This record gives sequence, structure tokens and C-alpha cells, in this order.
Amino acid sequence: MSKCLTIQLPLNEVNEDFIVKIDGIIKTNTEHNPNRNCQLKFMVLDYDNNVSLEMPSKNVKIFPSNEFLDHLREINKISYKLN
Repeated sequence: MSKCLTIQLPLNEVNEDFIVKIDGIIKTNTEHNPNRNCQLKFMVLDYDNNVSLEMPSKNVKIFPSNEFLDHLREINKISYKLN
């Protein structure tokens, strides 16, 4: 029933390892769920400078299944919110 999922992560966690993990999770979700209707957004947080940047995905929609959310929880230092 959610229309949007926002993945929140600290700026210092944005690295190649994170990109590879999140890309794999999203690809698996899109391959196994033809009924994707949830917008995906990223919110990058810079705690040192008290700045946040929200970046919506223009082309990728997901299905926020329990499996998808479980995979997100496995990535350290990120959180998410469903809207």
C-alpha cells in the first residue's frame, strides 16, 4: 500500500560496496515482482555539515516486499521509511 520507500544513509556509507549491494537488491526485486508501484528515493545525510539530499529514482519502481525490506535491514547504517 506504500507509494514511496526512502532509503536513508549517511554520506560516509556511500561507497562502491553499498552501490553493489543496493543494486543487487533492487535488481532482484524488479525481476521477481512485475507489479512494482512504489517509488524509490534515497536520502543521503551529511551529519558533519547538517545537510541532507533527497534523490528520487526516476526510472526504478519497486515492490516493498518483506524480503526486500529484510535485505535492506542487512545493510549496516541505513534505515528506510515507507510513505
